[in-house]
Amino acid sequence: RNCGKEVYIAPLVEEYSTSANIGLRWCIANNSEKPERAMQVINEMYMNPDFSNIFIYGIEGKHWKFVDEEQGIVGYADGVEAGSTGYSNLAWGAANEQISYVFEGDDPDLWKKLGEFNANAPASVAKGFVWDNADVINEVTSCTNVLNKYVKALQSGALNPETDLGKFNQELRDAGLDTIIQDKQSKLDAWMAENK
Repeated sequence: RNCGKEVYIAPLVEEYSTSANIGLRWCIANNSEKPERAMQVINEMYMNPDFSNIFIYGIEGKHWKFVDEEQGIVGYADGVEAGSTGYSNLAWGAANEQISYVFEGDDPDLWKKLGEFNANAPASVAKGFVWDNADVINEVTSCTNVLNKYVKALQSGALNPETDLGKFNQELRDAGLDTIIQDKQSKLDAWMAENK
């Protein structure tokens, strides 16, 4: 619905849960001038379905309309489409998508099924581990610079993977990728020994 083309999903591995999104939650900056007010907004984002729906879909009648109000299914308002809505329409980017309406074309039980998945998915053996990269921050910065140099150009086809992927990998190694891997692995091993 956001790009105007059919999109298909091909699962490559069995489903499992990780802690990858733990650090991606909404928060209040330590230099916030009004942290109490910011917390009120965050509470509304997590708890108030009306607020959540405005945040995700915009204003009813202007950006979206009910397709099936009883089931909580919404779609674009008349004359509105993905390119003209002005809203991302990406519920997963909201604080709590599970209190929002379901967009037309998605499974009407999407949020119920997501809740069941979150509660029942097998956990990664590393779930809960958060890597502290302070010991290799210079290498992380150097590798980030290499990534920025190559990734978008490789992904877009501006560079030839047959000739440039090897250069990319070598520059990552030269920037300290192996040191980063060793640091993260040793910290993961120590964490797992403490948390098994």
